[in-house]
Amino acid sequence: MDHKMDKEQLSAFLDDELLADERATVQGHLSFCEECSAYVERLKAASTDFKQFGSEKAPASVQNAAGKKKAASRWSGMDYAMAFTAFIAAMLVGGMMAKKFAPAVFSQIQGMISGAANNLGQ
Repeated sequence: MDHKMDKEQLSAFLDDELLADERATVQGHLSFCEECSAYVERLKAASTDFKQFGSEKAPASVQNAAGKKKAASRWSGMDYAMAFTAFIAAMLVGGMMAKKFAPAVFSQIQGMISGAANNLGQ
């Protein structure tokens, strides 16, 4: 195609992704351009073929293998989220308990941080 209508614009037209004025421009162009009209028809045919093949079921052997693999996976996304939440909660509770029962350690750490900040400021 050696004119202003490009393949992406024709594909967007077919997928109904253009604004009304852009769609009207493409429709007008298709009314006189045989090359672009033929290209759009090829896209339509490919889309139809793809939809037809996409609706077929996988062979039983593939479905069985996929089912076995899924069953073998013990952790789901929710399991990971729950484990992460439990870890964070344990860290927070542990930190609060450590601060309550070991205040000298926290005072020492605070002093070290303050000393380091003072050294940086000088």
